[in-house]
Amino acid sequence: MTDPTDPTPHQQFPGGGNTRPYRWAFAVWTALFLGLVLVGFLNFLGTKFHRSF
Repeated sequence: MTDPTDPTPHQQFPGGGNTRPYRWAFAVWTALFLGLVLVGFLNFLGTKFHRSF
């Protein structure tokens, strides 16, 4: 007996999970997130450095 499987692949996103716009959007989101973390860290270091004087 064979499994009744759907021959059409199921995609998580309408255009497919590996399409160029999704990869580009993920790269932009990653860059913005890392930039935010870096700015927060620099703000923390600046506050610590400012309080030492």
